[in-house]
Amino acid sequence: MLGRILQALAVASLVGGCASIVGGQNQSISVVTPDCPGAACRISNDKGRWYVAATPASVGVNRSFADLVVSCSKGSAPPVTQAFPSSTKGLAYGNILLGGVIGAGVDVVNGAAYDYPIEVSVPLDCRPVDGAPLRLGCRVQDVAEIVGGIAGLSSHQGVLVTWIDTGGLAEVAGLRVGDVLLEFNGQVIRDSGLLRQMLATHDRLQVFRVRYFRSGVFGDAVFTAKGGGL
Repeated sequence: MLGRILQALAVASLVGGCASIVGGQNQSISVVTPDCPGAACRISNDKGRWYVAATPASVGVNRSFADLVVSCSKGSAPPVTQAFPSSTKGLAYGNILLGGVIGAGVDVVNGAAYDYPIEVSVPLDCRPVDGAPLRLGCRVQDVAEIVGGIAGLSSHQGVLVTWIDTGGLAEVAGLRVGDVLLEFNGQVIRDSGLLRQMLATHDRLQVFRVRYFRSGVFGDAVFTAKGGGL
C-alpha cells in the first residue's frame, strides 16, 4: 500500500503531457450477503455515501484510492462492516506513456485510476441458530394499547403488525403491516408477551398456523420453520 501511495504522489507531482485517457470516475458494484438476503447496506468512501435497500443489488459508486466500506444489517442479526481496498487500473500505467503524466495525475486525484471489486460480499448471517427461539420476522403492538381498538374487532386481544422484515417468515407467509394476529395454532394471542412465549415453546421444525384479521376479513397464514425476527 505504501508503494501505491508513493506512486500516486509521484505521478501527481509530474508536469507536462496531455489529458487523462483512463476516464470513468464511477463504477457499478454488486453487493451481496449470501447468508442473509434482503439486508440493507450502507456503502461509503472518501468520495461519498450510497445505500442498498435489499441485497443482492447493484449500486454506482465513485472510484477512489480509499477503501470502500460496506456496512450491512437485517432484523436482529448483528450488523457487519467490511472494507474493500481498491486496485490500480493497468491502463493507468499506460496513461503515463499515451496520455501524459498530467493525465495520469488527474486520474489519481479524481479516482479514475482505481477499481473496486465488481462484487463485494459481506458475511452477514441471519440464519436461525439451532435451539434459538422461533421468530416471525415482524414487529407488533398490543391491540390493548391502541386507543379505540381496531375497527371491526370487538375484542382488545391480539397484536397489530407494524413492520415486516424483508425475507422473514411473516412476509413469506403473506402477512402485511396492519394485520391483527389473533390465534397461534388455535390458541388466543392475548398480547405480544404471550405470543413470544408461544414461539419460544414451539418446535421450530414444525409448521404452524396464525389466524389474522385484515380489513374486515379473517384469514390464516401458514408458517414453515425458518428464521425471522419478532
